[in-house]
Amino acid sequence: MQENHRNTPLKGERTINLTRLLRALWKRAWIIVLVTVLVAIVTFVCSKQFIDPTYQSYFTAYVNNRQDGQGSTTSSDITASKNLTYLYQEIICSRSVLTDAASACGMEASYGKLQGNVTTSIAQNAALITVKVRASSPEEAQKLANAIAQAAPVHVARVVEGSSMRIVDYPVLPTAPSAPNSSRHALLGAVMAFVMMAAAVV
Repeated sequence: MQENHRNTPLKGERTINLTRLLRALWKRAWIIVLVTVLVAIVTFVCSKQFIDPTYQSYFTAYVNNRQDGQGSTTSSDITASKNLTYLYQEIICSRSVLTDAASACGMEASYGKLQGNVTTSIAQNAALITVKVRASSPEEAQKLANAIAQAAPVHVARVVEGSSMRIVDYPVLPTAPSAPNSSRHALLGAVMAFVMMAAAVV
């Protein structure tokens, strides 16, 4: 009986502490909201002003385990093509393809920089590879993406005998920057400010 009597105040104290905490947060809600809004605005403006925009152009290629014009395509050919997509992916991002594409564009960039600006992805249920190219201007992004789309099939046919690669969608000129995402930066800044202010009040 004595133990039950001792536990009752503890539960009451926890309830009172939680109530006091909520009241404290509510009293200072205007400060939390004000700081959150200010941080979101500052983060958005800084993202717009101090981060250089980058543009992205891409193309999609179909992986073929046979050379063009070698009869009709069967289900086994499609399966084999899917298995080749990972190999094609490595070839597209290889030093020979990227440096040849840069030379065709008249660009003087190191292989490390080129590799950092080129990303690839593979479709789940199709033998398709999407190659995305980032650059500081829309014209440069499209130009380099076109150069890679022209150089990649040549190197693929040289490395993997009896195979080929077809371009499904050619690169287009980007109309808007792909980064920075100022809205996302502002949202992250607002969330961090809200959490930090709430923690300070607690």
